[in-house]
Amino acid sequence: MGQENEELEMQNTSNSVFDNFANEIEEHPKETGFGILALLGALGVTNFIQWRKRRKEQKCHEEVENLQKDVLRKHDAQIQDYKDLSEENEYLKKLNNSLCDALVESNEGGGLNHDG
Repeated sequence: MGQENEELEMQNTSNSVFDNFANEIEEHPKETGFGILALLGALGVTNFIQWRKRRKEQKCHEEVENLQKDVLRKHDAQIQDYKDLSEENEYLKKLNNSLCDALVESNEGGGLNHDG
């Protein structure tokens, strides 16, 4: 029984709070309307501020991505330049070795011709 009384009392309390709230709205409809408009306005301003903040964050994120892409492109171009230089270096090494071999052969051949 005690629990039933407590539940009934809580229900009556909540009903009376709701009734008081409804009575206040009926007694002061203009103030209530202004209050609701103020709450909706505050909600709208808050949403607008959050939207602008997300937009700024998105732009910042896009700028960072673009910078990263630029760095990667430059890095790839530098790698390609080094690869080209490496291939040119290999070609020049082979050419140098061929010229050295030709010079050694001509010196050896020229030395034999002068001796013979």
